[in-house]
Parts: sequence; structure tokens; C-alpha cells
Amino acid sequence: MSQELSPQVGSHQLDKKQLVFWLITVAVPIAVLLIPESQTYTHAIKVFFAITIGMILIVAFETLPILIPSLLLPVCYGLAGLAPMGAIFGPWSSSMPWLFIAGMIIANVFDHSGLMKRLTYRCILLVGGSYKGMLYGIAVTGIIMGICIPNIGGRGALYAALAFGLCKALSLKPQGKAAGSVMLAAAVAATMPAYMFLTDLGIVGLNAAANFAQVSMLSWLKWFLYVGPPLLAWLFFSIWLITKLFKPEEMLESKAFFEKELAALGKWQPKEIKMAILMLVVLVLLLTTGWHKLDVGWIFLFAACICFLPGIRLAGEEDLKINYGMVIFVVATMSIGVVSNVVGAGNYLAEIFYPLVEKTGSIVFIGAIWAVAFLVNFLLTPLAGISTLVGPLAHIGELMGIDPYVVIFTFMQGMDQVLLPYENVMMLLFMSFGMLSMRDFVKYFGIRAVINLLFVLLILVPYWHLLGIFAL
Repeated sequence: MSQELSPQVGSHQLDKKQLVFWLITVAVPIAVLLIPESQTYTHAIKVFFAITIGMILIVAFETLPILIPSLLLPVCYGLAGLAPMGAIFGPWSSSMPWLFIAGMIIANVFDHSGLMKRLTYRCILLVGGSYKGMLYGIAVTGIIMGICIPNIGGRGALYAALAFGLCKALSLKPQGKAAGSVMLAAAVAATMPAYMFLTDLGIVGLNAAANFAQVSMLSWLKWFLYVGPPLLAWLFFSIWLITKLFKPEEMLESKAFFEKELAALGKWQPKEIKMAILMLVVLVLLLTTGWHKLDVGWIFLFAACICFLPGIRLAGEEDLKINYGMVIFVVATMSIGVVSNVVGAGNYLAEIFYPLVEKTGSIVFIGAIWAVAFLVNFLLTPLAGISTLVGPLAHIGELMGIDPYVVIFTFMQGMDQVLLPYENVMMLLFMSFGMLSMRDFVKYFGIRAVINLLFVLLILVPYWHLLGIFAL
């Protein structure tokens, strides 16, 4: 957790805390190395687990900047001789890191063009401009941004700043019900498109599963067909839940404010028009990937590069200031899946877990996948969790006759549920502005998580059955 969010403690206590974290980080991998080898638990698998767990603990405890373990992880795999260096660094030749970079750049361009504010104000006014209208308007904008900005980090930064700006402009009381509701709505709107559309997390999940099961890259449209319609309903339900759980301290009528702000923006500026046209072209390309076969990552990379061309000039050097450390972290998490496949770690885990679930039935197995993802969230980032566990679980599902895509979608739903802000860096970002109380955060996301499990079992599972990818 960031220092701003932590209680004010002395340096001695902080040093003691860090010491405990480092002791755990060193002790757990050593314990893994001391486990006796067997025919199935080979030396390569043991070393793989020790290195991976050690690096994951460093990231989880934040004992080093995220760039350091991200750089060390593939290097340690190579030094240990677990896989050829070409395979370890193979993810760099995929579209994934470039999609991440492109998404961050496009997010910056969106912000600087002014189109983000115009779309937000317009969407809010379209649904009434009231307190509830503001929350639903933020959700509608989230859908649009989810298509235009494929990187969850880029969207999160934009939405957190936007929501904080709305709270300040409307003079909402910090950590009050109205301010908290705005921040919660923005957090949901920023994160949910990562699961609704084929974006960075989805591509990581598909790549991870492909190492263990019969999985191919889905088109953008097919991904949306499999999960999009029910998740659209889930998004608006999540906003409705906010309106029911948190009533503003006073009647909030913000329509006049947004009308004034929209009028102040004036006519569409050339940058806004160019950006809107570019994103419409991107949308058309996304909808037609089955025809032109262009990877989603390359589509967004081309779009990001076009922003810099003469005559277009949507972006400048300032838009290249992005979190490259996060890009390297993404690629490092993808290396986990690659090396796991080479040493057979995924098959080993599958052999252990399969006897425990093979006779449980498909519905119970789906619930178990969700529960595993929800619990893993306390230890791993969404990217690390998806990269590490989706593959073995997809393999187990395949052995049980369950479509691997269903396993991927279910696991990602579980990873989307948090209880505490530290579980997701995006949630920490929203909390860092001081507008949302910890009590309201835990209350909302705790209730939402319970309902989400019911949503998966009672809505998504029948929906997948209708599509023919899940047998009841």
C-alpha cells in the first residue's frame, strides 16, 4: 500500500515490517527447494516454483520497485536453465507488450485532446444529469473508453483523475456518501471493460491457457459475444447497487453544472474530431478482425503511431511519458506461463488438483474456479494471477469436458472481485485521492463479490449453455 494510504508510523516500525516481508520472501522459496523431488515433482519444477514464488512475493509485498523483479524473473529462469532464452523472452515478439504501450499512449492523447471530458459530460446529461444520472453516465462513458483504450492502467488513471475532479467541482464532502459513490462508479467503469472486451487481461488469459489447453486467440467480436451482453447488464447492476447502498447526504442536482461545463468546452476542436474519427476506424477494425485477421494489439499500436503523424498531430513527446515498468511487468508475467509449460509445472498442478474436483460436477467446478481466483487476488495482481493459474485450470477443465474458454471467463470474474484496495493497484489509485472511505469500499465490494458469484452461476452459466460452450 502506498505511503499516503498507510498509517503514520515511525521509521523503526517500517523497517521491522520490511524485515518481516524479506524474511518471508526468502524463507518460502527455500522451503520449496527443500521439498524432496519425485518422479512428478522434478528438479526443474522445484526451481521454477522457488523463483516464481520469490518474485511474486517481492511484488506482493512491494519490497522493491516492480521493475526490478520484472527484470530479474526471466533472467533467473535463463540462468537456472529452465528454458531457452528465446522462449523466455518470446512474449516480447507477441502483440501484448505493444498493446500495453499503445493503450497508455492513447489514454494520454484522449486526455489531452479534451474528448474524454466532452464524452463524459454528454453521457451524464443523456441519462439525466442527476446524482444517479451522473453515476450511470460515468458507466456509459466507461463502455466507450473500454473500446477505445485497451489498457486498464491507462483507463484507471484517467477515470480516477476525472472522478476526483467531479467531486471537487461539485464540492462533495471527502469520504461522504456522494463523493464515495462517484469514485466507486468510476472505479467500476474503469475496470470492468477489461473483462467485457478483448483487452490486455483477456489476451494474457488466452495466451496463458494456450500453453496447456486447446485454446486459440478469439476475435474481438467473438470475445464480446461470449461475455459482453451479460457483463453489460452486470455493469449497470453494479452502478444500481451503489445507488441503493449509498444515499447522498443531501439532494444533489448536477444537471446545471454539466450543462455549463459542456457549454464551456464550446464547439468540437480539431483534435477532438480527429481523435473521434481515429477511434471510429479502430472500432470498425475491431469488429472486422475475422475478415482482415489483424491482431488487436497491432490495431491499437497503429492507431497510437498515427497520432504522431504530420497533418494529424494528435500527440506529442509528452504523450510518450508512460509507465514502462508496468509494460516489462506484463511481459514478465507472460514468461511465467511459457516457462511453466516447458518444465511441466502446469501439468504437475493439474495432476494434484484434478482428483480433488473430477467428481464434483461442472457447476461446482465453476464455483471452485471463481473461489480460487477470488482468494488468489489477496496474494497476486490480476495479471500475475491470470498468467500463473489460468493455464493449469483450463487444462483441468478440459480433462473434465469443460470448455477452456469458460474456465478463462470464470477465473477473470473471480479476479475482478476485491475486498481490500491493496489487491488491485487501480483500486489503490482511486483510494489515494481521499474521497472514498475504507468502510464504504469494503462494504460495497464485499456485497458485490457475493452477488457476482451468484451472477456467474445463475446468469453466465445458463448464457454459456445457450451459446453451446457449456453443458449443464
